[in-house]
Amino acid sequence: MSTRAFDWRLPVTWSVLFAVSIAARTYVGVSDEARRGQIIGYDRVLVDEITSHLVVAALLPALYWLHRRWPLGNGRNLAIHVAAVVPFSILHTSGMAALRLLWLSAIVGVPYRFPLTFDRLQYEFAKDLVTYLMLTTGVLALNYLLQRKPDPVAERPPPAAPPERFAVRKRGGSEVMVEVTDIDWIEASGNYAILHVGGDTEILVYPKGTDHSPASFTILNFPVTDIEAACAELAGRGVEVGPIRHFERGEWLEGKGGPWNSFANFADPDGNGWILQETPNR
Repeated sequence: MSTRAFDWRLPVTWSVLFAVSIAARTYVGVSDEARRGQIIGYDRVLVDEITSHLVVAALLPALYWLHRRWPLGNGRNLAIHVAAVVPFSILHTSGMAALRLLWLSAIVGVPYRFPLTFDRLQYEFAKDLVTYLMLTTGVLALNYLLQRKPDPVAERPPPAAPPERFAVRKRGGSEVMVEVTDIDWIEASGNYAILHVGGDTEILVYPKGTDHSPASFTILNFPVTDIEAACAELAGRGVEVGPIRHFERGEWLEGKGGPWNSFANFADPDGNGWILQETPNR
């Protein structure tokens, strides 16, 4: 099972935001007291801000859980978050009071009192309402800015559609597939058609009747302009080619004849017979 790597950008970003907030609020706190005529050191205000932000940081995972469980987007979830401000404020106030008491009274040895009166809790609740709103804004903003994008996946081109083709039955019952894209043009005549495939190659297509039977003789000729070169090429590919012959006075004679009168027989792997016929250059 794959595990998602921890995103360190989130805690680092919140740490920077908390550090800036502590520094700014400490300066504002000391300045406000100075305007009232109370001169206090930065260390006292800094302790207050650090303890407050430590408790907020501890409550931040719970706030993330609330937003995952009840994301803002409808009135019901909004009411849940408004109600969550109450326990948030109670935990924040009591937590920072305990930390300040521990630091100032137990460690530093300075007397410290934090009376949890109704007025004090009301004052802290008003501040925590604003704090909760700011934290919610930060959670939503960081989720948007730091959201992980899925790794780009190279788009695969759609599978190519199989070429349109049809079967031409040869003598012996086997078939040869002819792709439509290989047909240069079609010549129709009567009840048959001639498919011009690959330049000078022609295939005769005709309907067969109910009493049709495959021919027992070679019915397909391949016209070539140089029969000797064609025979040599077939022989080089391992095809057994018969001798070049021509037809004269009702009989077959060895050797080449005149125009259109030079032939050579060969068979395909299925045993079907084919004929090369030399034609004049066209």
